[in-house]
Amino acid sequence: MRRKSFKSKPCGFRFEPLWVKHEDCSRIVEDSWKTLHLDGSPSSLVSGLASCAGTLRRWGSRNFGNIPRKVARLQQSVEALHKGPRDCESMVDE
Repeated sequence: MRRKSFKSKPCGFRFEPLWVKHEDCSRIVEDSWKTLHLDGSPSSLVSGLASCAGTLRRWGSRNFGNIPRKVARLQQSVEALHKGPRDCESMVDE
């Protein structure tokens, strides 16, 4: 049996609570919605949400980087610290 190969697709939108603390966040959301031509239909709303999510994703990436990746790296560092000095030496080399 042959395995199907799946193309990777972007992960779903993930709003990061940290963004709200940034002074530009509300402006980014407002500006994103102002540029849309909403007609009141459900598809218009879905399109608007997708557009706003894309704008926030790009803005968040530029301003904060990849937060989940940073968290994972910090968790690895904390685990290494708990294991002892020998593992901490390998962290310095990275």
